[in-house]
Amino acid sequence: MSHKSLLKNVSITQAGKAHSSSHNKKYRFTKGEYRLTVKEDRDESHYPLEVAEVCITSGIKRLEELLAEVRRLQLSKGEGSV
Repeated sequence: MSHKSLLKNVSITQAGKAHSSSHNKKYRFTKGEYRLTVKEDRDESHYPLEVAEVCITSGIKRLEELLAEVRRLQLSKGEGSV
């Protein structure tokens, strides 16, 4: 059985050159700066590490909620089939 991940298109990368953020023009990445890279279809979005931490923390919370719901539904399914 292959294992699928919801996070296959998320990684930490380094900026190859200095450039402004596409989400916040006030923020400028410096060459070599680490950032969160999210790939969607053929587009890449980059986020500063400070923003990445907030996004990841929020994502973990949501994934934990979804996991709890999956486990609850599996238990209720098991109880109904006895």
